[in-house]
Amino acid sequence: HFGSGRSFFCRIFPLHFFDGFVNIALNFILVPRFGFIGAAIAAVSAEFVMLGLLIWRVRLRISRIWDLKFIGKTAVSTAIMAAVLFVTADYLNALLFSKSLFVLIPLGGLVFAGGMFLTGAVDKDMLALLQRNATESPPEEITQPF
Repeated sequence: HFGSGRSFFCRIFPLHFFDGFVNIALNFILVPRFGFIGAAIAAVSAEFVMLGLLIWRVRLRISRIWDLKFIGKTAVSTAIMAAVLFVTADYLNALLFSKSLFVLIPLGGLVFAGGMFLTGAVDKDMLALLQRNATESPPEEITQPF
């Protein structure tokens, strides 16, 4: 039971159930008025709800998860990425005759990474820490399920 991940799934299943309910409810509200754009807004909104629920769930296990400066800098980087993609999507549509995900996704990733560096959310010390931790085994508290 422990090694199968089943205990983890049983703990987060209610969160997924609630998230699915939010997604369906938002679809009923937004799709008749906005069509596929409403469905996209509903899906993204439901993902944000799920993110909040998972952060809340992780926070129950790890007390120091709320670094508001980091969250704010990440939100600014996300807004910069969204603005750049919104502005360039039409230009790329005219240039490539389609809004190619093969161009927009890497562009979004690069803009987001640059925003994280510009806002100071990620710096050289954090990258070195991530590289060092990637080669080491995870601490005991991280390897245990929720």
